[in-house]
Amino acid sequence: HAKGDASRTVTVWTNDPKNSQLALIIMGKVQAGYSTDPPDGYVRFDQQALGLGGTKAVRIYSPDGKPFKVLATKRMQSNPNISVRTVPSSQGGFDLKVTLLKTAPVGRFADQVQLSTTLDRAQTITIPVYADVVGPLDVTPPSVSVSFRDGSPNEIPNVIQVKRRDGRAIRVLGVAADSGPVKATVKKAQGVAEPAEVEVVVKRPDTPAYGHTQLKIKTNDPQQPVVEVSISWVVPQAPPPGAQGAFPGGPPAAHP
Repeated sequence: HAKGDASRTVTVWTNDPKNSQLALIIMGKVQAGYSTDPPDGYVRFDQQALGLGGTKAVRIYSPDGKPFKVLATKRMQSNPNISVRTVPSSQGGFDLKVTLLKTAPVGRFADQVQLSTTLDRAQTITIPVYADVVGPLDVTPPSVSVSFRDGSPNEIPNVIQVKRRDGRAIRVLGVAADSGPVKATVKKAQGVAEPAEVEVVVKRPDTPAYGHTQLKIKTNDPQQPVVEVSISWVVPQAPPPGAQGAFPGGPPAAHP
């Protein structure tokens, strides 16, 4: 049972004709084999600036204060953008220190750090790691998803805005899509007080389909010369009379 309140029902049969069957309810609280500080046990690098890096720690300790050892530490996804190590904590237990490398690229990623310990009830501990590295450019929206329904126009336009977070001028040098029915043009190349703009037009495919592509926006920023935006589209299949469409419950989620 996971940590927290727990209850179990025990059924007892007897030879008493008036109470041939009894139900005993046992209630209690299950303690975890370990505790963490912060309590959620997560390592998060939120909105981390590109090239800055940094280190965050999670303290892992025994609830009853008993000493233990960390035998091994492993990154489950072997993400090259982080390094991990454990050191004894001055408050008891161990500090898992996770370092986001300065070379980490723009984008979001996740990993899990698995620790092997000598704790009786927590021989394996898993600590999730999340990071969101942001560059000097802000792109809105970060992705575009288009659904062609009955009555939808054959071409659906969207505008993507690109600007610097520090308010300085930015120039869009060009745009290109990997594949698919996507046409992109630079609507406004230079952005200072107002952002630069790229217009993306998705044309309805001839057959029902779901697809996606990566739009590459080239800029004059030395730290972020290329910005990628995910573009996805869906054309549901026309359902037969009295049946659901090709995508019950709605179209697939946009490609991340």
